[in-house]
Amino acid sequence: MWCFSQKLFVITQSCLLILLIIHDWIDLAPFNDVEIIRKSNYLKGMVISTLINCATIGCALAGTLYYRNLPAPTWFAWYLVIAYSLFCFGAFMFWYRPMLFGAQACSKEHFKKEYAHTHHLIPGGDEDVRPNTMHILIHIFIVLSAVLAFCKAMGRF
Repeated sequence: MWCFSQKLFVITQSCLLILLIIHDWIDLAPFNDVEIIRKSNYLKGMVISTLINCATIGCALAGTLYYRNLPAPTWFAWYLVIAYSLFCFGAFMFWYRPMLFGAQACSKEHFKKEYAHTHHLIPGGDEDVRPNTMHILIHIFIVLSAVLAFCKAMGRF
């Protein structure tokens, strides 16, 4: 029998996977600007980045579904904790550290170019580095998945 936490973990991982698949590839204006993203990034890099992120989350989701009624083996619990911890670290370093502590001029220019025409929940000027709404949604699912991964690793569900 699935408990609420198990269902929530599958839902958060599924939503995260879907967002990671589509956020750089499908135009969801005003939440992303696919045309600008494609102009400022190499196609090969975008494909590799999408594949790595989606494979990491896809394996976590597949394992969560496979071990849904079983205690997760130690290696899988560690995989969940490490994977989602790294995603949290990456989101912080790329988005929140520059927002809170300032960014170099080249970083500001990159953020301004790629995200100037997207919707932002966090107020700020054109020069401020701040995550757009799409990335905030992705970060919410990352943090929820990380918390639930820790709970699963600790045997809470």
